[in-house]
Amino acid sequence: MIGQRTDSLRQELRETTWLERKYHRNLAWNKNRPVLGEIIDNEFYTPEFVKTKAKELKKKSLSINEFQQLQNAFLQSKENISAFFSIDNILDALVRELSGNNPECQLAAASCCCNLALGNTKTCTALAKATVPYLLATSSSINFNLVDICIWTIGNLAAGSEKAFKILYAQDCSRILVSLLQRCDLVLLPSVIYAIMHFTYIGYKYIQDSEMIDVTRAIIQRYTHYLDPNMIWLLAILSSKSTCIEYILPLLPSLVEWLHVAVKTESSDVLYTTGVVWILGNIVSETSGEAANILLNNRQYSDGEMKLLLDKLLRHQHTHLRRETLWLIGNLYNHSIPQLGGRIRALIFGLSSLRMAAFSIGASF
Repeated sequence: MIGQRTDSLRQELRETTWLERKYHRNLAWNKNRPVLGEIIDNEFYTPEFVKTKAKELKKKSLSINEFQQLQNAFLQSKENISAFFSIDNILDALVRELSGNNPECQLAAASCCCNLALGNTKTCTALAKATVPYLLATSSSINFNLVDICIWTIGNLAAGSEKAFKILYAQDCSRILVSLLQRCDLVLLPSVIYAIMHFTYIGYKYIQDSEMIDVTRAIIQRYTHYLDPNMIWLLAILSSKSTCIEYILPLLPSLVEWLHVAVKTESSDVLYTTGVVWILGNIVSETSGEAANILLNNRQYSDGEMKLLLDKLLRHQHTHLRRETLWLIGNLYNHSIPQLGGRIRALIFGLSSLRMAAFSIGASF
């Protein structure tokens, strides 16, 4: 199922990942200024500057301010990332700092890794080969700042390279991330969810069903504590696995309620909305009819409100959201329980937006 509908997810993640990672890194820097030094937003760093600092790092540890300059440089351009990797054996020097005994340098080196993982597939793969054992080893650390950065780096690596994912997966990353998801402090939860979301998405065809179920159970346990687009997209990916649907099903009433309110007030994040519609589209076709009934025969919402919901989704400015809504309607229309198919036919009768939405994405209806 996911193989047929992954393009919209891939595109949305690509469009937002760089900005999201950069935003997260700036938040982390602001939080850790006593360690990492002040941020200099208007300073411009060239590839030549990066090469100079990298050569110095090969000989000895840098100051915290110099590490900070490198971190900023990696965020400014991918050319600066390439410049760093152009220095022979530079990752050995970075690992030396990451695995050393100086907590400040460890944290600074981890932050460099996090931003280097914003590079291309080749650099992400090389970085994973060198650093994954050390990144995973921090999961049991009591230094929350270090764990936070290393887990975020794992998410960046998984997002950036399928080969990096395979390296992570071979070193038991799935079990470690699930364990963190189950027990981590709330302050670490956003980073853990970010990492698992990208890890699960990239590794969808490799991760065993039993591991997917473990992730699903763990995320359901934390659902009430924290909710953001990354969690919704993780649930969306998991909902594409038939073995996970029964565990996600209890969340449907709250997701349907959120969708009605969000669409009515037009105040929702498009990524979040798309994720919710994706989840519904995957789950409503389950054979018991429970999921479809939660959406179609919900006493909280009249037929008029349901039509309004579908109409607004079908007229949404984003093509991928219109496409997901048509997928949802199609699964309801073709439900194995005839009464449910008839129910959706009655609801969509006369919706002019239906044909318009189908035409806008090049489909027939």
